[in-house]
Amino acid sequence: MNRRLSSAAPWLLAGVVAFPIAVLSHELAHYLAYRLFDVPGVTLHFGSVSAPVLDLFWERVRSGDRAGAAALVLPWQVTAAAGAGLVATYMTLILCCIGARVAALRPWCVAIGLVAPVRIASGIPTLLAYARAERLFAGTDEGSVAQFSGIPPLLPRVNRNRAAVGRWTMLIRSIPRGTRTVALVAVLAGICAGGVLYAKVVGPALLP
Repeated sequence: MNRRLSSAAPWLLAGVVAFPIAVLSHELAHYLAYRLFDVPGVTLHFGSVSAPVLDLFWERVRSGDRAGAAALVLPWQVTAAAGAGLVATYMTLILCCIGARVAALRPWCVAIGLVAPVRIASGIPTLLAYARAERLFAGTDEGSVAQFSGIPPLLPRVNRNRAAVGRWTMLIRSIPRGTRTVALVAVLAGICAGGVLYAKVVGPALLP
């Protein structure tokens, strides 16, 4: 029993830390892209990125005033910044699959790799709107990209989901069979605990 607890401890700890790392890597990519484009007033929060000019930008887009919106921020820059978060999440997943081959890094890579693609689940409302042939607005990264790029959100979304399932399978298989069940239970418990702590306590205190 003590041996099982000691073997589960690294996985539990990795799960707790994985949630903020996965979220921040995604949001930091948005933030750095907007800073690169000199968008004024951009602020990094614990679970999002905001700027008054972006709020006004999307208000004008929703009202049909795309020319007025483009006078604030160029649409291609908004598209690129939205896509940056998606790319960061996918690259994080790939790096985790590579790192999981190293035993010392395995708990951390498996934990971060399991939780990172969950951030993309916010794109589900965009897919539902697309399936119903409804007009797409911002609110998700997929919606922002689709708004100006002309790329239907369904195709990249399906490809990303397939890739995520494949990478998840690789990560789980990287765990030795004899410890796989204990490790997965511990890492998933850690991810849940880390998500609650980050969303309710740590995140708002560090990046309100």
